[in-house]
This record gives sequence, C-alpha cells and structure tokens, in this order.
Amino acid sequence: GCGGGCGGGGAAAGLKYFELLQIDRVRFWASFKNSKSGAADAAAATAAQPKSTLASTLMDIVGRMEEARIRLKPFVVKDFFGVADGLSVQLYQHYEREIRRHFLEMIGALHLLGNPVGLMRSLREGAKDFVAEPMHGLLASVEQAKPAHLVKGMRKGTTSLLRNSVGGVANSASLLTDMLSNQVSNLTMDKADRMKHQTRREETERQQSNVINGLGAGTRSFARSLFEGVSGVVTKPIEGAKKGGAVGMVKGLGSGVVGLVAKPVVGISDAATDVLRGVKGSVDSLHGEAPLTHVRPARAIFGAARQLRPYSLADAEASQLLERFLAHGRGGYAGGGGGGGDAEDHEDNR
Repeated sequence: GCGGGCGGGGAAAGLKYFELLQIDRVRFWASFKNSKSGAADAAAATAAQPKSTLASTLMDIVGRMEEARIRLKPFVVKDFFGVADGLSVQLYQHYEREIRRHFLEMIGALHLLGNPVGLMRSLREGAKDFVAEPMHGLLASVEQAKPAHLVKGMRKGTTSLLRNSVGGVANSASLLTDMLSNQVSNLTMDKADRMKHQTRREETERQQSNVINGLGAGTRSFARSLFEGVSGVVTKPIEGAKKGGAVGMVKGLGSGVVGLVAKPVVGISDAATDVLRGVKGSVDSLHGEAPLTHVRPARAIFGAARQLRPYSLADAEASQLLERFLAHGRGGYAGGGGGGGDAEDHEDNR
C-alpha cells in the first residue's frame, strides 16, 4: 500500500509522499523475431547498396530470440518524499538494471546460437522429471497400495525425458538450419526469389507438423530448390534480357549461376529444418502439447515505410492472400504478366 500525497500551494503542490510503494516481481518469457517480409523489403530497397544490405542481414541474424526467461525483482520504495519525476527516474533505473542483469539470458536465447539456454532448460527439466515422477509414483503406490501409480510415474518421467531431450535438440538444430537457409537466401538471391522463399517458409511454419509431414515438406523444399537452381541458369538470362537487354542478360546469367549453387544449399537447409520441426512436433504430441498457432492473421503493414495502423481483420486477410499470391509468382511478380512486374510495387500499394 502507499500513503497519501502531500498537497499545498506554491512549490509544494507537486510534492508527493509515499510511505510504501511496491511493485511485485515480474516474470515473463520474451520472444522476438523480425518480420521476414520486412527484411526482404529492406534488402530489396538497398540492393544497390552492399553496406546497407549487409547491415540488414546482420540485424536479421541477431534479431531473433526465442523464450528468454526474464525475472525482474520487486521495486520497493519506502518513505518517498519528492516530485513524481524523481520516482519515475528510480523506477526506470531499477528496471534498466534488471534488464541488463538478463543480458546473457537473452543472448543465449538467440536463434543465431540455436537457443542454447532453452536447450539446457529442456534437458534439465527432462532429467528432473525422469527422477521425480517415478519417486512420486512410488510414494503414492506405497501409501495407497496401488502399483499402478509407480507405472504411471515411470511413464510420465520417461515421456518427459524423451520430449525435452529429443525435442530440445531438434528445436535447437532447426533454429540453426533455418538461420543458415535465411542468410544464404538473403545474400545470394534476387529480391523476387527472396520474397518467394521467405513467404513459403512462413506458410510452412504456420502448419502443424510431425515426422511424416516434416519428411514430406523437407522433400518438397529440396526438390523445389534444386529445380529452381537448375532452371534458373536458363530462365534468369532470358528474364534479364527482357528487362535490360544485353546487360540484363549478363546479370541474369550471373544470378542463375549463383542460384545453381546457392538454391540447393538453401533447399538442403530447409529440408533439414522441416524434418527437425517434424521430430519436435511428434515428441511434443507425446505429452499432449499441440504447437502454438496463430488465432488471427498477422497485422497488415503498409507502404515502403512499413506503416502500422489499427488492426483490421479484412486488411490482415488481404495481406496474407497477397503474400501467398506473390510467393507463387503469379500476376505481375517475378516476370509474370501485368504492369509493374515488381514485388516491391505491390508491397507499396498494399
């Protein structure tokens, strides 16, 4: 609780007194990921500026964090007497120190490193349950003279160990392969192929997966990337010649040759990611846990400035349909029919 505020005229009017002000501890899980489509637009807009593109790629590498456990200590002030701004400064300094105290925790949760903090947490929880659950079952069996409790405890402990160890390793490995795929794509593909690849990956992430689905998705990812890499040696020079004549044809040939090497690498990374996510989904289902899914489409982002507006379901659904439309290379995208012929123009008009 807190005491009453001090009132009065003149300079004393802004003074406050709190006998006790306490904000209880705060605990939460922090996850963060840059918008993939935003990264694609940024890279496309700076295609002629290697330094800016490199900076965007680096931001994409460090801009993904998964389930960092943040625990902020209580904020307590006793017998405070002063202006409200002084209290605000103390509040800010307290939480700034607390966030800094969790800096290593957040670094350890980065996708760049495969979220080693999350992996260690999963392994610890699995080992703890593997020991604790059978013990609880044994005690219950002795108390109630029912051996079934021991069997149930052993089953729960073994399931938890399997889910946390296999699932944790699969999750960390999938983060690394996904990061490799994204960065090879950003550094070697043109803006049309980047947009197409990233939209496909977003659609795959939204789908619930198991081992069978993961193997199927991985096979399709690799086959598609291999086909696009081989066919790009022929199609890219033709597209370049249509847009820029002889110079465009030479650029297209260079893009096709790079894609011949890079796209199979991306396909292998995507395939590994899909299989590993399928493994994680299967072991998670042993404990009755379903993967997290969106309850509504992602918010639409408008124009080259990435403007945010109040959420609109109609705009969100239209944005989702547009991204899927562009991902399949129809309309005026990736050399298809229609004016403009540029994914960025569609994005600006969204």
